[in-house]
Amino acid sequence: MNNIKYNKQLPALVMVLLLLVTACRKTDAPDLSPAAFGTKTISITQLKALSTAAEVRVPDGAEGRQITGVVISDREAKNIGPKTFILQSDGADTAGIVVQLDSISPFYPGDWLVINASGQKLQQQDGEVVLKDIPLSSIEHIGKGVIKVISVSVAEAVANAGRWNGTMIRFYDGNLSGSSGKYSGVLSFREEDSSAVIQAPILPGAVFENTNYPAGLSTFTGILRGRGTNPYVQIRNTDDVISSRVTRVVTDEMHIYGMTNPSPYWENPNIISGSATLETGVSRYSVGDVVGNVPAFTSDAGLLPPKSSYCYLILRKPEYVWDFKSSLGLTTRPGIKEIRVTFMGSQVTGLITKSSYGDVIKVNPFNPATDSFKLALNYTVGSFVADTVSAAYAETGKLYTAVFRVPSRRELLKTVSAMDPYFYKTSVDQFLEEPKFSIVNYSDRVDPDIDPWSLPPSAPVVITKIEYGY
Repeated sequence: MNNIKYNKQLPALVMVLLLLVTACRKTDAPDLSPAAFGTKTISITQLKALSTAAEVRVPDGAEGRQITGVVISDREAKNIGPKTFILQSDGADTAGIVVQLDSISPFYPGDWLVINASGQKLQQQDGEVVLKDIPLSSIEHIGKGVIKVISVSVAEAVANAGRWNGTMIRFYDGNLSGSSGKYSGVLSFREEDSSAVIQAPILPGAVFENTNYPAGLSTFTGILRGRGTNPYVQIRNTDDVISSRVTRVVTDEMHIYGMTNPSPYWENPNIISGSATLETGVSRYSVGDVVGNVPAFTSDAGLLPPKSSYCYLILRKPEYVWDFKSSLGLTTRPGIKEIRVTFMGSQVTGLITKSSYGDVIKVNPFNPATDSFKLALNYTVGSFVADTVSAAYAETGKLYTAVFRVPSRRELLKTVSAMDPYFYKTSVDQFLEEPKFSIVNYSDRVDPDIDPWSLPPSAPVVITKIEYGY
């Protein structure tokens, strides 16, 4: 009986659904923007534009408004009021807004929020637009977002203080001064080779108050705020203030795992032809062309710890661009100042491997009178390509450390602008946000019987450690 009863109701249900679909049909595209509170989503810039007097109310009801964005302030460091946080746009622009709650803020950097601003107050305070006395019930946490940072000069920050108010900004290459070298009171940041200065106040009770700050800085990051006609930078914590000296070293002992051999081209499965990925304890690397991820060669076994694999760069630098190369690609974190590579010239000689097509990788005995081991740090910034070559070492079986200094932003701007006068700043900033390098085997190994159609002469080096200086 139940089955018959349900079947009799199906035609009526279908008719109702058809009527609903017909009634909802529109000629224009639907609004797919988030509407968690049943109001229209607008940008932070559009919301701030509603502030046309000292205090206004955001429209309510059918004209209600909401915004979405990412929290960029850090409540735990206490360099911002306990009821205040800064919300930055999650859209194409970088606009931000000061939000003051009616209770203590529970939000963390990176929290992605929707705020129902309908009927709430917008106040103008010291040159800033503030969303005032917002209840937590008007805020929905929707996940984790990405904090965007724009790289600017002090002069640019001051000139665009209104447009960038509430935006995360980053300065490069400068100095902090004030308060006898401690985070206290009002500090000043000045760029090198510039008279432009911007203030950075420290609130009483900040977690890092009265601790020492570094004088010379490679990067200085914070939120651009306003106080009357004088913009200032509100740093979130001491991680925003990065010394120009190497103060932190991350060491990767190159315990390699996760290597695969995607191509059976070489008969020896320990030799990689084509690209692959090495996963290590610290970073992700890519390897190009002929690179070995192998146990220590027998000739090196007494010099390297057993039961481990190593990154052997088998070939020397190619003479022509279409030759095989032997390199290790690195992707580092922003703020990198120095890369130290510990390596050894392998003592291996003779045939390493051959392919079914007759190609061979053979190593001639090392001749200290003509041969040497060298590495290079290679990187590309826009149209600029750099190769920084280490010293030459003339002894096999001995560990050496090549130290490569990464140029500062100011140095890169000067160099890259000479080749690309229009887009150099964008290229430099993109490189600094995700610095990528290659470690290339520049070793020299003479082959007295070189075949012009063969691979470049082999001069294997083995990398045992990489240190990243920040």
